[in-house]
Amino acid sequence: MPIVDLEAFSEAIMKLQKMPEFNVLLFSRVIEEIRECIASRLLHLVVYKASLLDHMKAIKDYFLLAKGEFYQTFLQEAR
Repeated sequence: MPIVDLEAFSEAIMKLQKMPEFNVLLFSRVIEEIRECIASRLLHLVVYKASLLDHMKAIKDYFLLAKGEFYQTFLQEAR
């Protein structure tokens, strides 16, 4: 997460802290912005940079042998 985002979130929370009354709506909005930013970064890291889809395909190909032969072989070997 870039420092700019962290500073902006910190600033927003500080502004909320300095308000005379606690505003639930503004607090919820700030928290939602933080959540969206983190979710976006996590999506980028896990799905794109770490190639999650390739890993999931490899797992599927290994366990299902891409067409379900794993289950059929398992039944034959279990007899």
